[in-house]
Amino acid sequence: AKDDVVVDGRAGECVKDMQQRLRTALEKRHGTPFTHVVILGGTNDLRVGQESDEIYQSLRALHDIVRASGAKCVAVTIPQFGPTDTAYTSVAEPRKRVNAKLRADVELADQGRGAPLWLA
Repeated sequence: AKDDVVVDGRAGECVKDMQQRLRTALEKRHGTPFTHVVILGGTNDLRVGQESDEIYQSLRALHDIVRASGAKCVAVTIPQFGPTDTAYTSVAEPRKRVNAKLRADVELADQGRGAPLWLA
């Protein structure tokens, strides 16, 4: 139905592993596509030491899949690990780099120079 909200996160999953599951979830909608899809990913990737560029490219691939379905894509920046990131100082800078790139993508979209993307 038009008011459907589907939550399909998986504990411990990395962004690169989300693509097929996202495609399947979008295809299951048949004649009632989602209007908006919110993508939050990258936290687990940072914890396992994945490079920020690889995380960002994997997130962009998810955004492209959403847009190809006809839905509006809402990107969520990677949240801090706790109030100050103190216990995870090794992930603070890569997290900031990924988030800066997501914000830049939204800025380009707002200027009409990039693919549509909203930020949450």
